[in-house]
Amino acid sequence: MDSAGTRQARRFRDQLGRAKKPRDSVDQARQLIHSAMLGHVYDALDSYLRLIADIPWARLSSAQRDVLRKSVTRPGGSAYSIADRFAEVRSASDHGDKSEDDKNAEVDLELLKVLVAWRNLTVHDGLNASGELRLPDGCAETLLNAQDSLAARYGDLDPTVLLAHLRQRAAPKRKEIVALVSACQNFVRAVDSALLRRSIFRNEDLQNIAFEKIREALCDKTTSDLKRLWGKGEAARIRRLKAILESGGFAAPEHQTSVPLQTIFLPDNFIGKFARNSIQQAFNVLGIDMI
Repeated sequence: MDSAGTRQARRFRDQLGRAKKPRDSVDQARQLIHSAMLGHVYDALDSYLRLIADIPWARLSSAQRDVLRKSVTRPGGSAYSIADRFAEVRSASDHGDKSEDDKNAEVDLELLKVLVAWRNLTVHDGLNASGELRLPDGCAETLLNAQDSLAARYGDLDPTVLLAHLRQRAAPKRKEIVALVSACQNFVRAVDSALLRRSIFRNEDLQNIAFEKIREALCDKTTSDLKRLWGKGEAARIRRLKAILESGGFAAPEHQTSVPLQTIFLPDNFIGKFARNSIQQAFNVLGIDMI
């Protein structure tokens, strides 16, 4: 049986075949690309939430991880939405007065909901029982109230026009798809920051995560990779350890950007100090028996 995406692609292809003017073909091809992007970003958001559920150091309960994985449903059997699942990551970090970044993240979340609703229209499950667009309560109101902010942040985006195109079941315009994707990226960055603040309180927490990444890379099933690396010189060890941490998400902070964990860093000599250990000391630091 054809998927909804396959049927949509065939419909657009048929339309392209019937187009008599080159400009019509270009416009229709652009609509196809913009509509396909809705599904691509939706899948990326779903994958991101599933990956978060598998981060061992994240301070999430088993119940929260089940929601993130969609391995459970709501009472009554309905599925948790993308927004519901993001709430599991952010809820425990909400506190006090909201900063400007917090307010922007709330608006970005509503744009994320619009993207999800628009994507759902393309797979025929974005309508209510009356056949009308299903958009979460308060979503449209929040976007309309943030009209000036949206225009400033997303290239003169007009939420009134955006919502009108959505209700018409038209493909997003270029400005709209760019704004929706950008808002999703910005919201995910905010979620990353909230998860880090919620999970890492001390420098020791960060160092433990770094050692865990090194263990995973060099001692996953056997200790042969660690022994082989320690058979090389210190410079080679430093290069390999740096690559391991970078692939695990560690990066040097940039002064031009905000840092989620403002005072929590790996010590400047973290990699060098570990690389200078003897092979026995390296095993001891990682908590692994040398066999």
